[in-house]
Amino acid sequence: MTWAVYANGTDLAAIDGYTMEVGNWLSGPTREFPTLAVPGRQGVVVAADPTVAPRTLRITSVINPLARTVASRLAAERALKALVYGALVTIITDDDVTAPIAIDAVCVACDIVPRGHPLVATISGVTMDFLCPDPTWRDVSAQVVGFTSTPATVPLGTAPSGGIIRIAAPAWSANVTNPVLTYYNAAAVPLQAMTFTGLTLTAGTHYLEIDLDRATATLYASGVASNAIAALASGDFFALDPMDGDPLNGSYPLLSCSGSAGSPSGQYLGARRWL
Repeated sequence: MTWAVYANGTDLAAIDGYTMEVGNWLSGPTREFPTLAVPGRQGVVVAADPTVAPRTLRITSVINPLARTVASRLAAERALKALVYGALVTIITDDDVTAPIAIDAVCVACDIVPRGHPLVATISGVTMDFLCPDPTWRDVSAQVVGFTSTPATVPLGTAPSGGIIRIAAPAWSANVTNPVLTYYNAAAVPLQAMTFTGLTLTAGTHYLEIDLDRATATLYASGVASNAIAALASGDFFALDPMDGDPLNGSYPLLSCSGSAGSPSGQYLGARRWL
């Protein structure tokens, strides 16, 4: 089995930084519960839904250049600091067993200690601390799920996922008017329906793009984009939540699309997210 950690697409080993450990990457994020003390009652009452704290990661590595010179060690140290101190770093872990996963982070500290006197040492130990504002990991490769008026299952990870949804009128279909995107739990019970009134998708040339992460709706007409949020007459943006199914048994939420006329087809593009 091989192991690799990438920062902004660069394998740390490619700059002579060999990862020894990634601390806390398998742990779940910390949840914070607002509490309220009630006079005359022991303990506290949970006052609201929890918030999820940012994740912290500690990566320990060794800089061990093949040249085994002080100059090559210094060059590797500088390259590593330049790489991880970018404004936002994407860290990818790849254990060669499961699918690679990624997380966005900022580096808050990078401690480098030469192993020996700094004027003669050719190896150094490195400890890097990262803060991940969004504590969930995501698959590096996104999945594409097609659906129609018949609800289709969207496999998820262990955390809620956003993604991009496109609804189109296929070339073989009549124009689609008033498209509706419906989200169901695993038992096919509708939980959310986004209805776009007064919107027409011309067959073969138009599609509606719904970005669940950015809460935007855009109509593309022969490649020309326009804001379609004003057409959202009912419903709201949502996240696909594994708790709307039974992930332990491979049961997940569903999506479908429909319209008052025509036969729309939909496509979900998104990455599974993991606690």
